[in-house]
Amino acid sequence: MKIDAAVVTHKRCKLLGRCIGRLQSQTRPPDQVIVISNSSADCSVDMLNARGVSLIMQESTGSCGGWPRRIQYAMDEDFDAIWLMDDDGFPHEDALVRLEGR
Repeated sequence: MKIDAAVVTHKRCKLLGRCIGRLQSQTRPPDQVIVISNSSADCSVDMLNARGVSLIMQESTGSCGGWPRRIQYAMDEDFDAIWLMDDDGFPHEDALVRLEGR
């Protein structure tokens, strides 16, 4: 199963860093992680670049503006599932395995 992890953020670099760390340390990592940034002018860009995570910048439209864009992207790229979370998500290390039903 090809799984895309989508995170929406807005000026919360510390929380985003914690969330990305948890996504990257999953026992079954997602096939891709891309962050939607709602005009974050903080350290998020540098932190994501250092961790090799892709970023899509957009005007601040909140989660309701970020989700449709990410969902459409995942559908266009033929992902089987999309794992959606905000930047303050802190998933357990085997959360994706459980969600996938293994």
